[in-house]
Amino acid sequence: MSLYTMISKLEILGIVATLIGVVSFAPVVNRVKKTKKAEDFPFIGLFFALTSNLIWIYYGHIKGTRATMFMGLCYVIIYGFILSVKMS
Repeated sequence: MSLYTMISKLEILGIVATLIGVVSFAPVVNRVKKTKKAEDFPFIGLFFALTSNLIWIYYGHIKGTRATMFMGLCYVIIYGFILSVKMS
């Protein structure tokens, strides 16, 4: 069975949308990485962003939607990185 038949066209659309969203964060992540500063991101905002995306991962798991889990994971990684820089 090919990967294409395992993932629906709608899930592919969701994955593409996630990748576009992640790419839009690239300049922000790059700036945080270069400057080692994340003061533009309040802790409470990062907390809510991480919590929200962890819930999306759980929701995607329950509903069986890989695109939703992928989206949540991508943003958890992004916000987790920003939080780690902020805390260092």
